[in-house]
Amino acid sequence: MECGRCEEACPAWASGKPLSPKAVVVDLRQAMTERPAARALHGGVIGADTLWACTMCQACVQDAGADRARDLISDLRRHLVGEGQIAGPPAKAMASVGRQFNPYGRPATERLAWSAGLPVPTVETNPDFEYLLWVGCAAAFDPRAQKVARSLVQLLHEAQVNFAVLGREERCTGDVARRLGDESCSRNSRAQTSRS
Repeated sequence: MECGRCEEACPAWASGKPLSPKAVVVDLRQAMTERPAARALHGGVIGADTLWACTMCQACVQDAGADRARDLISDLRRHLVGEGQIAGPPAKAMASVGRQFNPYGRPATERLAWSAGLPVPTVETNPDFEYLLWVGCAAAFDPRAQKVARSLVQLLHEAQVNFAVLGREERCTGDVARRLGDESCSRNSRAQTSRS
């Protein structure tokens, strides 16, 4: 962990945010060698701003094999969420997942808006589909990702694939909540998804 490759790969570190995957592991290791309770882990050894700077993009894992850093950050964030120490955009996204079943806070009636002008079959209109296309929250609501979903649908039609989407019945998988550290919200989203 002391070679610094994880730091070089980290987009948060490159953009000047207070996250260094290397420092997280080194600082925690140092804290473990100190006498017990010399410094609190949260706010003492590792600041909340450091933990929230991580986007869980996996760059440190893929480029440097820093699984431990990612796991430690995830566990420390889980503790913050459990203590109710979540605010700003992450808190808003979590509340939206709980209320609207997507982190964008958009109503289910808008889940198919991305497909305007395209023949996109739903499970109701094509009950004999062979493949279910899981669109996901980003492709349903983020304009940049919608372009990808539209292109994929065009390719599926060109290849004559018998597919369907869930449309307004689709729910968030809870991945956003899991990445933020809220395991209970993530489990609830997965349960809602399995019921739809």
